[in-house]
Amino acid sequence: MRRWSVALGAVFALLIGFGAVEFLYACGLSVGSSSWSSCPVPIDRSASIAEAERGERLLRLIHVAQMALAEKPLCEGEPVRDAAAVQTMQRTYARGGERGMLEVFLAWKTYDDLDLVVHCPGGGSIGGGVNHPGSCGDGAIDLDANQSLATNISSTPIEHAVWGLSIPDGVFRIGAYVYEVTDPSRGRKIPFTMMFKLGEEERSCDGAVEYFPKSAGKLTQDGKHMIARDLIIEWKRGNELPACSWREHEDPYCGDHACQDP
Repeated sequence: MRRWSVALGAVFALLIGFGAVEFLYACGLSVGSSSWSSCPVPIDRSASIAEAERGERLLRLIHVAQMALAEKPLCEGEPVRDAAAVQTMQRTYARGGERGMLEVFLAWKTYDDLDLVVHCPGGGSIGGGVNHPGSCGDGAIDLDANQSLATNISSTPIEHAVWGLSIPDGVFRIGAYVYEVTDPSRGRKIPFTMMFKLGEEERSCDGAVEYFPKSAGKLTQDGKHMIARDLIIEWKRGNELPACSWREHEDPYCGDHACQDP
């Protein structure tokens, strides 16, 4: 009887040992040289999942806001940096034009000779064939293109006026004038762009001057033979750039001294 009791006890001990080993393997533990540890506690990933979902919602909201901002019109008066204006400025500075407080650019796309002329307050002027810069502050024409169809020739000519610091008060008359054309036997219109830069503000104004040969028989209002119809913008120094309000100027032939230069 005692022998059976010992045998049953041994079987019971083996069962317990076998169950313990199965438990250890179920918990991911090993026996031997490896260290012992308790069963790993299941990780709660609900917080990280919720955080990831919030991040995705935030990204969607940012995308919607960006699309709405892209469709929003510019504020009234905000300067527009169009590609043509930027290109004109880049070419001007590359050709030696100076930067200043006030700048005026005249750009066209023919080999004709146009002139940027600024009539300053007090009777002075810069640009064109005759300069009287006395009342123009430190204003100067530093680029003069297609001069008499012989100097500084370009198919993308630019003329440039610049003021560094001294800009006189009063009314400026800033004009695009026809000086000489490549084919004087026929009339033609020459489109141009005049751009103004005051500090960080910019404005571009498009226009077209017109040339007439004497054979066209065009006369000014004073009855003189008309060589060109030029365009002028008036601007009084202030915080705003001039509006694109052109005034026509009839330029007569004066080579025979029958009239005086305007």
